[in-house]
This record gives sequence, C-alpha cells and structure tokens, in this order.
Amino acid sequence: MAANHLFAVAMETKVSTQIRHWPSPFQLRHTSHGVHTTFLQHKHYIEAKWTGHITAEDVVATAKVFLELLKRHPCPKLLNNKSEASGDWQEANE
Repeated sequence: MAANHLFAVAMETKVSTQIRHWPSPFQLRHTSHGVHTTFLQHKHYIEAKWTGHITAEDVVATAKVFLELLKRHPCPKLLNNKSEASGDWQEANE
C-alpha cells in the first residue's frame, strides 16, 4: 500500500463514491462502533480485511458495497480476512 492511497469513507456514503478510486484500497467505516473493512485488490482476488467487533448490520452493508464493486470491476474471488475482527457472522446469514 505504500504507493497507493487509502480512501476512507463512512458506510453511509453513496456506493459510487466509495468505489470510484478502485483499484486503490478503500476503507468502509461504521461510525457508531468503530468497525471498518478495508478492500484491497490483489492479482487474482479482492481482500476484505475486517477490524473491530462485527454485527450482522456491518456484514450486510459491506456485502452490498462488495456486490456493487463486482458489477463495475468483476473479480472471481473474495478473501474475507477476519483475523483482526470479532463477532458472529451467523446472524447476517439469516
């Protein structure tokens, strides 16, 4: 990421604004409780790196942004990196 800029945006911001700088990394921030997800482009996949305590609302909101990103910039694989996150994803699956 040294040569790239990280664009930080609140989850409430319009999706088109959030992904306009792709493939430069960008970060979604849920302002009410400190969760953020950083999207990084790799050669054959996109990485979504989660930080903080995740709720179902966070997962759904981020998934919507990812789907919009895929519409504009197709990529066959997603790596959800939850190594720096806590919380149960099960609620979001329902």
